Amino acid sequence: MCVLCVCSEFYFSDANLQRDLFLRNRMDAQGFVYLNVVLNFNRVKAITQFQKMAVDLPSLIRALEQAPRLTVQCKRLASGAIDPEFARLAKIRPATDWAAWVPSNPLPSNHPFELHANMAQLRRSCSASGFAQTA
Repeated sequence: MCVLCVCSEFYFSDANLQRDLFLRNRMDAQGFVYLNVVLNFNRVKAITQFQKMAVDLPSLIRALEQAPRLTVQCKRLASGAIDPEFARLAKIRPATDWAAWVPSNPLPSNHPFELHANMAQLRRSCSASGFAQTA
């Protein structure tokens, strides 16, 4: 997992962001990029395949949270643990000076994955409150 943290820190470094338009164009208004975008980079895929490493998202998120140059945003349970159901929606950004890299027309913060997650949460809250679920 440390290798993925080092790669992620590089991707979000000033030196890389100066020339990486692809990554900058994937930022939302708060400078966050979905972690899945980074995990789909060819170099990251090559590392995980070479080391025959299955990526456990909650473990990776915990490791990335320890990286001083990164900020990670993810949904947590009441206990403080990472919600495994929403781990795929985790976002990552540089810890400092992230606003300098946000494009003039950033991606909307309500990504389709988030809308799907909000619908799933609404379904759970409706069933917990006694309302009938619709199929």
